[in-house]
Order: sequence, then structure tokens, then C-alpha cells
Amino acid sequence: MEELIPLAAIISLFVVLPAMILHHVTQWKKGRSISTDDEQLLDDLYHISQRLDDRIQSIERIMDVDNPDWRRLADRRDETDMLDQKIEDRERNTNIRRVS
Repeated sequence: MEELIPLAAIISLFVVLPAMILHHVTQWKKGRSISTDDEQLLDDLYHISQRLDDRIQSIERIMDVDNPDWRRLADRRDETDMLDQKIEDRERNTNIRRVS
């Protein structure tokens, strides 16, 4: 019986431990790659984004024909929104109330 303990230790050290390590390494490598479902989802999302980009370009062309200055007006509106946001942030930080 006492002879089996060192034999079991040697077998577990040289057989079981490397087998466990190799198993986990192969599982890790398998997990690193994306699955076919994920790959299909990425392809679908890419095609949807391309279609949305085409639609946005079409809308921008229509808006350019309808009102050539819409981009300038939109930029100005963004600047105004940013200034209003900065004023609101400053009022919140300093506890100053705007009198309307």
C-alpha cells in the first residue's frame, strides 16, 4: 500500500497535471476566436450600418437641394446649444440663479 502512494504521485505529476494544463490551454484558444453566430451578427451589423450611411447621404443631398445653408445653420445651432449648456453648468456650480 505504501508503494502505491509514490506511484500515484508520480502518475498525477507527469500524466494528470499536463493533461489538465493542455485541456485548459485548448479551451482557452477555442474561446479566443469568435463563433460563427457572432461573425454573422457582425456581418449583419456592418451591412445595416452601410445602408444607414447611404440613407444619411441621400437625406443630406435632398437637404442640400432644398436648403443649401442647412449645414451652416445646424453648426450655429450646435454652438448655441453648447454655450447654453456651459452657462447652465456654471450656474449649477456657483449656485447663481438666472432671473427671467
